[in-house]
Amino acid sequence: MSTLGRPQDMFSDTAIQLQPVFAQWIQNTNTLTLGAMAPGAIASTSLTWGGVMVTHITRGNFTQSSITINVWLRDFLWAQASQVIQSYGSSLSVYGLLSLGAHFVWAFSLIFLFSRRGYWKELIESIIWAHNKLNVAPSTQPRALSIIQGRAVGVTHYLLGGIATTWAFFLARIIAVE
Repeated sequence: MSTLGRPQDMFSDTAIQLQPVFAQWIQNTNTLTLGAMAPGAIASTSLTWGGVMVTHITRGNFTQSSITINVWLRDFLWAQASQVIQSYGSSLSVYGLLSLGAHFVWAFSLIFLFSRRGYWKELIESIIWAHNKLNVAPSTQPRALSIIQGRAVGVTHYLLGGIATTWAFFLARIIAVE
């Protein structure tokens, strides 16, 4: 897209922005009416507190770094993942490893969804070649997936991997907290 002169349409973390348009409009309306109702309410320094700024410590600064869907999900997962990461060395390791394995299945599904069938023909042929070389399954012949079959496999892996990843992630978090 950058060669067409449309860099804003390229796929990136800033492509789809989450903008609270309605909330911004309401806040701007309140700001405009404050000047009429309370003089000095929109001044840069408070008449009572002076120039003191109140800040709150949070688990993540979602207003600054999370204006897109991808970044928000990444920040949320990293903010909530400490119990899952710590579960690898405990009795809850089954759920942590299940989350990791299901995440691999989910990520692997994106290859099915984004690629054409030529890639899958080469992958299947290389797997069959390895099986023939090791004499594991010498009678198997490679068959290329059609685009529809590849998409169906991708959607199935995407849904099952996403459900299993989410289930194991939250289960490991909930059990670790208790």
